[in-house]
Amino acid sequence: MLVLSRDARQRVIIGEGPAAVVVTVVEVSPGGRVRLGFEAPGGVSIDREEVRIDKLQNGARDGRTRHDGPTRKTDRTAVCTR
Repeated sequence: MLVLSRDARQRVIIGEGPAAVVVTVVEVSPGGRVRLGFEAPGGVSIDREEVRIDKLQNGARDGRTRHDGPTRKTDRTAVCTR
């Protein structure tokens, strides 16, 4: 596992070229809560761990997925607001 320290508005790039995923530290609140923004190609799925587990356990059976937090999605960027 790679562990990095980043400040607000700093990025980490995973992969290369058009398949790269960019993770941006959007905000660090005074209480230490971190908001991350993800930019990825359309074919790359980005989920919180609990959503991915739910997809694997339930969504594969009936094609549905559960989503319990608002997400703002623009083009290639999704920012979880919770």
